[in-house]
Amino acid sequence: MNKTFESEVLLIEDNPNDAELTIRAVKKQGMGIKIHHVKDGEEAMNFLFDENRKVHRQQIAKIKVIFLDLKLPKIMGLEILRELKDNPHTSHIPVIILSSSREDSDINTAYHYGVNGYIVKPVIYEDYTDAIQNAARFWLFINETIRI
Repeated sequence: MNKTFESEVLLIEDNPNDAELTIRAVKKQGMGIKIHHVKDGEEAMNFLFDENRKVHRQQIAKIKVIFLDLKLPKIMGLEILRELKDNPHTSHIPVIILSSSREDSDINTAYHYGVNGYIVKPVIYEDYTDAIQNAARFWLFINETIRI
């Protein structure tokens, strides 16, 4: 039997602990959420685009939100964000930065490139899961996005 998912999330996170916390928090939002987790910037770009930077349309067709860490191995999060927002086939996908950085330059650059939200990762477990659950609830169930 082939499962269909109502909502799909792309999580781009290299820290296994943060990834696990994020996945658990998103999955608490309900059934029917599929999470694609990639562990570095290169893996993210390969998930999203082919070697000619053409979009893998079938891979991203159901993605409703991307949670993106800034400090990634191989390709940094801001570069991924810029590629996503510069591409007409992916620019509509909401991207939420999850970062430990409160640096003005990171926040300003992220918004300059078109990020939809910026969450500084809370240190306290409950605060972290609350932040992720609130963001997931909004972007997966409340917000309406372009349907392609």
